[in-house]
Amino acid sequence: RFQRHATSAVAGGGVAAAKAALALYGGELLPQDLYEPWSEQARLHLSRLHAELLHQAQDWHQVLVTDPADEPAHLALAQRYLERGDRPAALRQLDELDSVMGLHLGLGPSKAGAELRQLVEMLPADRPCCPDTALAEVVH
Repeated sequence: RFQRHATSAVAGGGVAAAKAALALYGGELLPQDLYEPWSEQARLHLSRLHAELLHQAQDWHQVLVTDPADEPAHLALAQRYLERGDRPAALRQLDELDSVMGLHLGLGPSKAGAELRQLVEMLPADRPCCPDTALAEVVH
């Protein structure tokens, strides 16, 4: 049932369709049989479908639970915090991104991450928000 709804949501649904499909997700396929070769392909397929739905649903916190190194999720959360006027939370999210990328993957900040950090750091600490267009240009 999850796979049917998920496939339909990915093919043409929006955020609501993705959230509806995610509500049907029962977790990893056969967690008690993780090393059974016959289940690997199906487990991988469902895992990728789940990750794609999380992105489509813009559930960035859950994306990071499943993949802490997902840069678009970190950037989207930082942007969301900034749009809410929470500059410190945006900086913390960018710090977490830098930490994950540096410690676990040995990578420096990406161009998009560095540009968003620069934009956030340039904003006065008491300024509640910045223009959506400036954020959209950096993140996308």
